Amino acid sequence: MHKVFLIAAACVVALFISIAWKGTGNAGTTPNAPFSGITQTCLSTHIYNNCGTAGYVTFGFGATTGAGTSAADPLTIQQSNMSVGVNAANPQAKLQIIGGGSDNNTSSFLVNNSVNTEMFRILDNGNIGIGISAPQSKLGVNGTITAKKVKVTESGWPDYVFDKNYELPNLQQVEQYITRYHHLPGVESEEEVTKNGVDLGHNQANLLKKIEELTLYVIQQNKELAQLKSENKVLATQQSALEKQQKEIDALKEIITRLAAKN
Repeated sequence: MHKVFLIAAACVVALFISIAWKGTGNAGTTPNAPFSGITQTCLSTHIYNNCGTAGYVTFGFGATTGAGTSAADPLTIQQSNMSVGVNAANPQAKLQIIGGGSDNNTSSFLVNNSVNTEMFRILDNGNIGIGISAPQSKLGVNGTITAKKVKVTESGWPDYVFDKNYELPNLQQVEQYITRYHHLPGVESEEEVTKNGVDLGHNQANLLKKIEELTLYVIQQNKELAQLKSENKVLATQQSALEKQQKEIDALKEIITRLAAKN
């Protein structure tokens, strides 16, 4: 029994020797950072750092990495702003992830559903894919986007159509173009849209240009119609005068005929 007690005591002493303790509260085999303690219940293990706003809890694989070093740990929890960093020693948001590159071959964030189908991905080059594993633009969506409002910034808005120096194509030229190419001039063809998609901002600008040109055609035709109405009114007045003159001539003819008959 005495021998068993000695063996147990030796084990406890060896354990305390293997774990170094510092007066500042540091603990561990290489205690380079403060560690406040561990509490454990039947359901959980609670690791805490009670160092105030300067406190961090980090999980890494080296004694010289983590908060306060030049090499970040894989996971850091910062107490000052209650932020979590992945490869970020000093996270500046509630969750900050520093990826492993800046290209479209590596990802910083990935979410799969319960059957392991990819739902959402952020590449290290900043491209975001929803249902797309290799997005080729800042946002790629494989599906329908529903929104109350979409705002597209576009330069070169076609108000220049109303400039007095703008050369409005005549309708005969437009008809010849449509007959040859089967789409409006300046507007992408069905083949181009099928191949490259539609740039919404550019397309809206093109459509507005056509609307403005159409408005000019309508204004022009309205002027021509007004001119025709004016000319028709003059012609109607002239026609009325001619008819009156003709009646007077006919009356004179009748008088001359009667006088001739008497003689």
